[in-house]
Amino acid sequence: MIGQNLPAKIRHFADMAKYISYFFQHILYMGVSFTWIERQKCLSLQRKVVIITDSGMEWLKISTSTELVRVQPQDIVFVCADGNYSDMYLFDGKPYKMTFQLHYFDEVFKKLKDNTFVRVGKSLIVNKNYIHIINLTNQELRLNGQNLRSEFRLKASKEALKELKALIEQEGEKA
Repeated sequence: MIGQNLPAKIRHFADMAKYISYFFQHILYMGVSFTWIERQKCLSLQRKVVIITDSGMEWLKISTSTELVRVQPQDIVFVCADGNYSDMYLFDGKPYKMTFQLHYFDEVFKKLKDNTFVRVGKSLIVNKNYIHIINLTNQELRLNGQNLRSEFRLKASKEALKELKALIEQEGEKA
């Protein structure tokens, strides 16, 4: 024990200091471990959506805990948020549940050489090549194209649709 030759009150104080020191070292250790674990989780999430270039074509390799999806960006019609998850819809109309948030897609799409994706509000990313009708009155976005098996009708806020409409009108003027 610390301070064996000291009076009882001082020995008690020395023991308390020892335990307090141990306690704070343990908390600090746990804090460092927690920070390291959180950093590793973030790094692994960033690696879940990866751009692969193969024979001049870009592919997205999307890895979740249960599946791996390899898809060309032009085959993605839209991605919508579902809480902490995302639903990715391909031209065949099938949704794929992804176990990470929408902003991971947003970050990766911005890195594509030919980025045709646009964020529409907080919960939607759309491939501009499939935009058919923007209806501000009904707050509706219709996606269609020759490769699509069916038309998608999506709801979005009027403000988000106004911004999308202005963006597409500007692109038309530049061309």
